[in-house]
Amino acid sequence: MTTLIVTLTGLPSDGFEGFENRSNIRIAKQVKKEPVDMRAVESPAHTLEFSADVRPHKATSEPDFFGPEVFGAPDRRFLYVQWFEMANGVDESFRRLKVDLSGITWEMIESAKPLKLQVNGTQKDGSPACATAARLDPGWHV
Repeated sequence: MTTLIVTLTGLPSDGFEGFENRSNIRIAKQVKKEPVDMRAVESPAHTLEFSADVRPHKATSEPDFFGPEVFGAPDRRFLYVQWFEMANGVDESFRRLKVDLSGITWEMIESAKPLKLQVNGTQKDGSPACATAARLDPGWHV
């Protein structure tokens, strides 16, 4: 099992209060179809921990991640981070952020240490990041 730690940075101190008239915005990792480890956005950085199994890709022998926290085809695996708003006592998902797993090497995996990545958690317009995450240097690392 490989531990993948994703830190979203650049989050506003007000937790995106007022974005699209939303309030009480929260963030969670997606496991299968369900949000897990949901928390309020209360600081400029937010860290989520994922777990994945890994095997050699059938065609390339590169790392191929799989498990309930991993999505996508073997050539393009990723993790999902979900954005939610608590409205009328119900959590409503309104955006997802893809965190690409490309660039992870066998050497990193064999270190048996958690693999870490920082991504920008905010779009250029100041809203919660969605689509594919913008990686920050140095990319995936031990």
